[in-house]
Amino acid sequence: ARTANALAILCGMPPEGFCGLGHCALNIPPTPRPNLPAEVICRRPDVAAALARIRSTVADEQVAKAAYFPAIQLTGTAGQESEYLANLLDAGSFAARFVPSISIPMPDGGRRNARLEKARGKYDEALANWRQTLLVALREVEDSLASAAGSRTILARLDEAEKAARDYVSIVETRYQSGLTNYLGVIDARRSLLDIELRQVQQRQEAYQATVDLITALGGDWK
Repeated sequence: ARTANALAILCGMPPEGFCGLGHCALNIPPTPRPNLPAEVICRRPDVAAALARIRSTVADEQVAKAAYFPAIQLTGTAGQESEYLANLLDAGSFAARFVPSISIPMPDGGRRNARLEKARGKYDEALANWRQTLLVALREVEDSLASAAGSRTILARLDEAEKAARDYVSIVETRYQSGLTNYLGVIDARRSLLDIELRQVQQRQEAYQATVDLITALGGDWK
C-alpha cells in the first residue's frame, strides 16, 4: 500500500484515487525508436538550465555593450525616422535637441570595460558548464542504451536456457515414470529450471531499470 501511495504521488494523483498495479508478469521492456534525435535531451532540467544561463549571460553582455553607445531614438512613434535623428546634426537645432535626445557616455575609469569583460567571462563560464552538462547527458544516454541492449541479449539467452531446462525436466520425469531413474534426478532438473527462472526475473528487473535510466537520461520517453 505504501508503494502504491508513492507511485500515486509520482504520477501526480492523490493516493486514494490511484488504481493500484495488479500482479502481472513483466515482459521485456520496450526498446527506444531508432534515429532518436539528440535534441530530445534538451528536455532534461540540467541541460535546459544550462541553456538558460547561456541566454542570460548573452543578455548581460548585450547590456554591457550598450553602455558604450549614445542613447538615441532611431525611429519615431509611427516607425519612421525619428525627428531627433534627422535633426541631430542640424546646426540650428543642435543646442536645443542635444540634451533631451542623446547622452554620450563619459570616461568612467574603465568601469564599462570591466563590466563588459565580466559579462564575457560569465558567458564563457556558462558555455563551458553547458558543454560539460551536455557531455554528461550524452554519456548517461549511451550508458543506458548499452545497459538496455545488454539486458535484452542476456534475456534472450536465458529464454533459450529456460526452454532447454523445461525439455530436460520433461525428459527426466518421463524416465522417472518409466522406472529408469530415481526422483533425485527430477528434483535436480526442477532446481536447475527454478534457478534459470529466478535469473530471468532478476534480469527483467535490470532491463526495466535500464529503461527507466534511459528515460531519465533523455528527460522523457521517446514516443
